[in-house]
Amino acid sequence: MTPFVHQGLLARYLQIMEAVPLSKILFGSDTYNLPELYWLAARWGKRFLSQALAVYVDEGMLTEEEAIDAARMILHGNNRRAYNLPA
Repeated sequence: MTPFVHQGLLARYLQIMEAVPLSKILFGSDTYNLPELYWLAARWGKRFLSQALAVYVDEGMLTEEEAIDAARMILHGNNRRAYNLPA
């Protein structure tokens, strides 16, 4: 959804994280053709994912270490596992 859906990204991340196990969420973008869109998707994706994980930490649902591990899983670990890529 990033970068074409840019309003309400925090709420969307929270909705996804509520419905799907963190080990099943794959970060990706809908970008194509323009390098600036890849940059924007990566920037916004990390920003709003970190805000969503911070909500989980603030609410006591995750520790800081678990949130960092979740970010690693969502941003690249789950993709590597899903596509059987080397670590």
